[in-house]
Amino acid sequence: MLFLDYSLCPPRGPKMQIKLIMERWTIHPVLRLFAICGAIALTVVLLPAQSARGEFDDAGWDMVWNDEFDGTTIDTSKWRVEDAFLVKNQELQYYAPDDVYLENGNLILRSQARQYWGWDTWNWRWFDYTSGLVETKGHFNRTYGRVEIRAKLPKTQGIWPAHWMLPSSNSWPPELDIMEMLGHEPNTVYTTHHWGNWPNVQSLGSSYEGPDYSAGFHTFALEWFPGRLDWYIDDALVFTSISSGIPNEPFYIILNTAVGGIWPGNPNGTTVFPQYHTIDYVRVYELIGAGAPLVEMADVTEDSAVADGSIDPGEYATSTTGVNSGLFDRIGNESVFAVDSSVDGRINFGFDGKNAWPTSASFGTVIYVDSKSGGFTSTKNLHDTGDVYRRLASGQGTSGQTADLYFAPGFAADYAVVLTASEARIFALSTSSHTLINGATLGAAHDMFGGEEVTYAIDANDSSMREFEARLSHFGTSPGASINLLGTMLLNGDTAYRTNEFIGASTGNAWDLANPAASATTIKSGDYLRFSTALMKGDANGDSLVTTQDIGVLLDCLQGPGVPPALAEPTPCLRAMDMDNDGDVDLSDYAQVTAVME
Repeated sequence: MLFLDYSLCPPRGPKMQIKLIMERWTIHPVLRLFAICGAIALTVVLLPAQSARGEFDDAGWDMVWNDEFDGTTIDTSKWRVEDAFLVKNQELQYYAPDDVYLENGNLILRSQARQYWGWDTWNWRWFDYTSGLVETKGHFNRTYGRVEIRAKLPKTQGIWPAHWMLPSSNSWPPELDIMEMLGHEPNTVYTTHHWGNWPNVQSLGSSYEGPDYSAGFHTFALEWFPGRLDWYIDDALVFTSISSGIPNEPFYIILNTAVGGIWPGNPNGTTVFPQYHTIDYVRVYELIGAGAPLVEMADVTEDSAVADGSIDPGEYATSTTGVNSGLFDRIGNESVFAVDSSVDGRINFGFDGKNAWPTSASFGTVIYVDSKSGGFTSTKNLHDTGDVYRRLASGQGTSGQTADLYFAPGFAADYAVVLTASEARIFALSTSSHTLINGATLGAAHDMFGGEEVTYAIDANDSSMREFEARLSHFGTSPGASINLLGTMLLNGDTAYRTNEFIGASTGNAWDLANPAASATTIKSGDYLRFSTALMKGDANGDSLVTTQDIGVLLDCLQGPGVPPALAEPTPCLRAMDMDNDGDVDLSDYAQVTAVME
């Protein structure tokens, strides 16, 4: 649904501030609608039916939010029910709460011709039509994933059902229209992507002709990825947008039926009321698995670094640099982040910043760790603000400020390592109260529980260099496992001011040129580090023993001198079974494995 406030349009001659021009080409089935107010261009492409991939297969997807509408009343923890006249598109309806209700396991948005007393822009008046609108604004928003809605649409002249999405930032554009239909054309569905900056709005969309969408239920879905939008109707791919304007910020969902307006036209003598927009369910999915990372890091040694505060040449198995320099490059593009591990279960992070970290008690760097199934796809639902360390992990301030961080698709944080100028904490993340796993004071001989499992140290001669050591078990994993990492810096855990310096992200973001501060930040696809921890040579299954089970793996990997393993993924073979590190698994490696077998 094109979201326009006509009061923003400057007068252009006659009172018609928005003008629609329709042009048809007979050479190619293209319909272009140019909506002009300032400079708005909407291109709608008529598409023939596309090949379906069959019924939606949710393998590879995880449903993260849904409403099946099986109750007796609207779930107001998920939806906001509109009670207003919205000044847009010259529509006629007042959105009345009593036109939104549940019936027989469905959400009903009813449209009626009736007299209804409501508030207009400047005064109270009678409206001739009412209808229903619900939205997830303030309750649920999403960056990337699949939004799927099963619905039976209303049809009659002057009716305009829509499923669409707007950014939580309250800006326009962008806008994502999952489905729009004009009531007098019940077999045609429109899908549109709007982007740009007002008044220079750009739009790209399609018109899909199918069955009568008012005669039965149909599924309308949008799959949203960084750099790509795919629209499906009954799981047939009907349109794809790969424009430069693909959004990368949180959006919320809107379901409504408009009455009248510049596109469908107003009701006339043929219009039939009441009309019912019947919605069976709304489901939101995210991809399972984070896909290929920005950086793949593997530890092929068996010993770990020593967390004494000084990073020596060759001490760490692998390292990378950060991105941007919004806080004078503490973890940015000229700063080094090093990672190491050991076969006895240690993991080490080393930081060699271009500049020293701030000494403020509210400052913190957070390393989010995705080490097992489940986890949080953003910090939006992390509400633990109990102390500065918990606020840093949650991206929250002391007075309601938020710096919501939306991770790359497939990345789901289970743990957070919070590093301030003087303290380190490891938390298992939770919506309301993070679980403290362990921690240490900078330079202390023992961790906060009196043991020696966590160490936090700074170089005595170089305050820009510091090291952290913990156990893999603190992150619910063991030697040989792979974990995903993303680092971020908050200048202030009291005000939730986030900088644009990240570990594991690359450039090409809206926030590259300025610190996001206390606002939402979206991490694009693939922006994270994958670290494969050290694995004992000969120990293929990571149980810290070399047994006959490992010999079975070795035989699968065995190929011969000078020939890499023939398996599709040879790296695990080489990490565990290439005893002499010569790039193959042969009889020499077999002899060495059997020699250490228990």
